[in-house]
Amino acid sequence: MEIAMTTSNVSALQELAARYGDAWNSHDLDAIMSMHSEDTSYHFHGLGGPHHGLQAVRAAFAKEMALIENMRFNFRAMLFGEIHFVFEAIVTGITTAGVDVSFDMVGLLIVNDGLIVTNDLYADLVALQGQLQRKS
Repeated sequence: MEIAMTTSNVSALQELAARYGDAWNSHDLDAIMSMHSEDTSYHFHGLGGPHHGLQAVRAAFAKEMALIENMRFNFRAMLFGEIHFVFEAIVTGITTAGVDVSFDMVGLLIVNDGLIVTNDLYADLVALQGQLQRKS
């Protein structure tokens, strides 16, 4: 696939990334899924997966949202390429057990025809596990 990087490509990716972040911070699963392709895939490395297809990805997202209530992505950086964007964020929230958590996350999202086709996440799971053990 040959795609020339243009200002409009980057602008479209920036707009998609902003809407996607807003949807996650609003916990709007319908809005999140509307930005994914039918054949989307999602992999939170270290936590299982990958998940393929809209139904499987939606189920994985719903499970994560249920585990960390009030999940919020506090974006520190976003980088845009020809068909992808990368974000760095601090994710905060409260677990179902009432434990406040905060951990670093990096995401790589590939976009085709304006929809997310892959979402790969990497997080500081050691720090998260330590918070859960100290506070439980």
